[in-house]
Order: sequence, then C-alpha cells, then structure tokens
Amino acid sequence: MGTVSAHAGGPLHVACLPCKPCRFDRMPRAWTRLFFTLAALPYDSLTTTDVWAASCAAMAGRLERPERPAPRVLDLGCGPGLSALELLRARPAWTVVGLDIATPMLRRASAHAAAAGLGPRLPLVAADATHAPFREGSFDAALGHSFLYLVPRRREALLETRRALAPGGRLALLEPAAGSTASLLWKSRAHPRWLATLFAWRVVSGSAGRFTPAALAALLADAGFTDVAVEPTLHGAALLATATRP
Repeated sequence: MGTVSAHAGGPLHVACLPCKPCRFDRMPRAWTRLFFTLAALPYDSLTTTDVWAASCAAMAGRLERPERPAPRVLDLGCGPGLSALELLRARPAWTVVGLDIATPMLRRASAHAAAAGLGPRLPLVAADATHAPFREGSFDAALGHSFLYLVPRRREALLETRRALAPGGRLALLEPAAGSTASLLWKSRAHPRWLATLFAWRVVSGSAGRFTPAALAALLADAGFTDVAVEPTLHGAALLATATRP
C-alpha cells in the first residue's frame, strides 16, 4: 500500500508499510465478500441516528491537544464512515484517515463522504487493525467508535494503535458497557430510531463481548497507554475511554 494523500489544506502524507496477512485471508474470498456485503447495509442503516452521530462528534473533544490544532487522526474500524465524517464536520481543520478491514464498509464510507462533499478529505485504507499499514508515529490521535469489542485480538490491535501514534498522541474509544439490556432499552423507549440501534448493538455485543470500566482500563494499560480514564456515556449503554501514548 502506498502513500495516502488527501487534505483540504495540502496533501496528507502517511507512509505505509506492506500489509501483513490478516485472519480473513484464511477464509474463502467469496464467503468473506458475502459476509461483509450482508453486514454493511444493515449496520449503515442502524447507525445513522442523531444519537450515534452526536456521540461520534463528542469524541473529538477528547482528542484535542493545544499544541496540535490540526492533528492527523486515525479512525479505527471506521465502517460506513459516520465517525470520520462527524469528526471532519466538527473539526474542519483536522485530517482524518479511515481504516477498516471490510471493503464493502469502505465503499459505503466513500459514498457517504462524496455525498457530503467531503470525499477528497477522507482517505480510506482497507487493512486489519492488528497489522496497521502505517509507519510508527504517523498519527497525532486515534479513535474507535464501537470498534474494540469486535476485535478478537484486542491487545494486538491496541499495541498497533500505540505504535501508529506519535508520542503524546491521544486515543479515544467508545465501547458497549456491561449491564442490563432491559433497563437500557426501557430508558430509550421514547426514541424509536435509537431504540432499534441500541437493541441491535446489545444483541451483537452480547456475543462479541462488553466491557466493565476496570476491564477496559486494564486493556489500555496493558498495551502501554498512560493517563487512562473510563467513564459511562450514552445513558449507561457505553463506556468512553481515553488514553495517551507516552
């Protein structure tokens, strides 16, 4: 994979390393394509809600550093691009690169970016987060919205993220929280669209895994991050974690 370049104020140069094999390489290509093609549309539809978008935009505040007013940000598991596009809307001076293992997801992200007039500002990279094709220190910040809980090798993904960050780089993760699904759904009953999204998220995270604050903080610390903080968000449905690469 070569240099990624796209930035409203000039080219973004992200030096890339050759991609390493990922776990999906062991699956038949046709089955891999079918799986993500089927998943991309429902995921895209369910996450296009005001609550989801607001949570994406709110993460920008956790990544800000006064000494880096125009940071280079890596969006981990960007999916159909909602988090990346909300970042670009909230912080027009920022440069965002979206990374996802699923090509159909990236196609949808590209279409959404084009429709929003932000296509040239959102480079998209197809790669496994446990083998990110970027040189060390390529980014000033990284975020993952509903990302880590879907990654089987979580420690490896966090180690790769830390490597891709420059010293002092910030990481923000929003992940599903452990707890009662019934009570969360009851609290959201007045918002049908968000209720459908929340229900689907709880179903998927019920099998993939949810986090307690202590468990999420321990994962980040074990991967070498410092200044780790975890707090509830989305009315208790999620945890927002922040950390720094020393």
